[in-house]
Amino acid sequence: MKQNNPKSIPKAENGYSSFIMVRFSEIAIKGSKTRRWLTKRLVTHIEYVLRLYGISDYKVINDYSRIFVESSQLLETEKFIAHLVPGVSSLSIVRSCSSNLEEIKECVKEFFFQNFKEGMSFSVRARRTGKHPFSSVELGAIIGEYVLENNVKKKLKVNLDKPEYTLQVEVRDKNAYIFDRISKGIGGLPVESQGRVLVIASNEDEDISNILHLYKRGGITYVYSIENQENINDETLQLLDKMLDLQPKLKNEENRLFLLANEFEISQMLDFYKENQCLAITMTKAIFNKISSEIPTSIPIFVPHLAVDVDKHEIEDFLSVLIN
Repeated sequence: MKQNNPKSIPKAENGYSSFIMVRFSEIAIKGSKTRRWLTKRLVTHIEYVLRLYGISDYKVINDYSRIFVESSQLLETEKFIAHLVPGVSSLSIVRSCSSNLEEIKECVKEFFFQNFKEGMSFSVRARRTGKHPFSSVELGAIIGEYVLENNVKKKLKVNLDKPEYTLQVEVRDKNAYIFDRISKGIGGLPVESQGRVLVIASNEDEDISNILHLYKRGGITYVYSIENQENINDETLQLLDKMLDLQPKLKNEENRLFLLANEFEISQMLDFYKENQCLAITMTKAIFNKISSEIPTSIPIFVPHLAVDVDKHEIEDFLSVLIN
């Protein structure tokens, strides 16, 4: 899909557009050359995941510091990006108009006034990039005053510290993006931005979180199971397949998953490691205690759970969307 400048997005008949604004954090601190490369990988993976989950009518637009996604299925598209695409810090479904103050006011009135309930406390958070006749603080004050003046009967109250409702206005050059909800992404780095890593699995819950952590760090995760194949149920195998399918280079790779048929042998595992040109091995602490002494010291071994506390809610959200 061709990447265009957001200014080229056609507006809807009512003068406004609706799409998803994607933000990233870790990518943003990289040097310009690395940042462009990582952003391009992120765009490519967003497109891949949307196709994988049946979203066909999409358009992904790379604006360097933001990525915009158009689709007729905004809620579904937002869900897949938020839970399945590493490199995304957060995202919002936004209404877009020009950076003209009067048009921003009209957009707020048409799409967001209905969300202000009687007696509600609220705030307007505004930020801008580019040259405009107002500062971020002034923009927030102007829109906040406009909301109060046009909702007198609702007796709204301004609360900048702990508001019940927050309206966000982001002005970027000639465009304005207005939203009232921010969905958290899974963070990390874009998929396949790092090297190949062999995940040693043993049919435990920790295996899934281990793969997810590597996936979030941009690693390409080949899996070697030290549990006999007959002891692994079909549900677990389907889950592993879906996790590996999220990585484009592994989608049709026959050698991405090794299932043990006989007794476990270190030499066989090391052969699998070399054949797939892996750069390191990762395993849970329990497996590390059993087999690490037999692995050559020249091979880096990662044990994420020695240092990283697993976010169970994040894993649950990831799996609920993955197996949709």
